[in-house]
Amino acid sequence: MIFDEKINAEFTFIFKIASNQYFRMIFDEKINAELTFILKIASNQYFRMIFDEKINAELTFIFKIGSNQYFRMIFDEKINAELTFIFKIASNQYFRMIFDEKINAELTFKFKIEYRNNIIE
Repeated sequence: MIFDEKINAEFTFIFKIASNQYFRMIFDEKINAELTFILKIASNQYFRMIFDEKINAELTFIFKIGSNQYFRMIFDEKINAELTFIFKIASNQYFRMIFDEKINAELTFKFKIEYRNNIIE
């Protein structure tokens, strides 16, 4: 999913990701995004989200972690979690969140996306 130049948008959507699928979302240059989402994670899936160069993002997640009371930026096998965090990502930084093997996710997102009218020379 790419939002190209001069876009103002508010989005609410729900993703249901089935086993053996790959979800990737990229916010490309000059985008400000406010994201709120809920992840409910089960087995057999892979979730990846990348915020690439020149991005400012505020994210709010809540984490409620099941077995083994274990928190990491990577959720490994057989974890159920409701997630809410806050990230503020400045330009030239790289944010990557990976939910690796055996993950199912239902995601609800709300996006408020603004294009920054900066000229790069």
